Amino acid sequence: MIWLTWRQHRRQALFTLAGLALLAALMIPTGLAMHHTFVHSGLSDCVRRAGHADLVPHTTETCNAAISRFRKQYETMGVVAALFIFLPLLVGLFWGAPLVAREVEHGTHRLVWTQGVSRRHWALVKFGFAGTVWRKVLPAMAVTLAGFGVLRIALTVLARPRYLPPRTLTYPIQGATREPNPTLGNWILESGVRDASGKLVAANAEIACPAVPQGPGAGCGSELGLGPGAYNWQLYQPASRFWLFQYIETGIFVALAALLLYVAVRRIRRIA
Repeated sequence: MIWLTWRQHRRQALFTLAGLALLAALMIPTGLAMHHTFVHSGLSDCVRRAGHADLVPHTTETCNAAISRFRKQYETMGVVAALFIFLPLLVGLFWGAPLVAREVEHGTHRLVWTQGVSRRHWALVKFGFAGTVWRKVLPAMAVTLAGFGVLRIALTVLARPRYLPPRTLTYPIQGATREPNPTLGNWILESGVRDASGKLVAANAEIACPAVPQGPGAGCGSELGLGPGAYNWQLYQPASRFWLFQYIETGIFVALAALLLYVAVRRIRRIA
């Protein structure tokens, strides 16, 4: 049975291995180059001096320039990051969905079942999901696409920001000697300027004024009607939670995969 499955799907397996090899050939040299740039541009020194405090003294121009250069140099890596999001979708579309659906659509499953191979054994080797419900390849691929899209968006937009309660960071708009640590890489969920009562006056904004107003009518934030006690505000998830969130999502996907596998095996028993 395993030999037969390999013969049927060896082309997809070889293309998948070739794709992973090409991806590794891109990522490994790029990662080494990014590490070299990070160390030799002075960013490692900036990170060490800033430490892990939420608020730090205003970043020097040297560090700001190094951060800006690094981000600009590797901004195209965001495209590669998007590829990792869609890679599981491509595998599900062109590998997972047709595994069972193609067999049922062509009727070849009956030959296997008459050769002493049980349905459960066949199912465990095949690992079909959507193809056990929609028994044609194209509908199974469409359902896989829709299911992945809905789940991915729901986790990213609704669930991920709430895996753990976000933290709040505040700092004054006038005379502030410290600023949010730019080297932490925190995930900013919301930000803005609030007045002394806590009301959000300007979303996605930040105000920084000198300690002493310069000139008449130059009160800090006066154009927004702000008075004493106004402050900048951020709602964020700390960068230190990145891997914890990855483990949480991995657990969610593993649990869903196990559930789908169970449903697939149950469905295969009902296929004629």
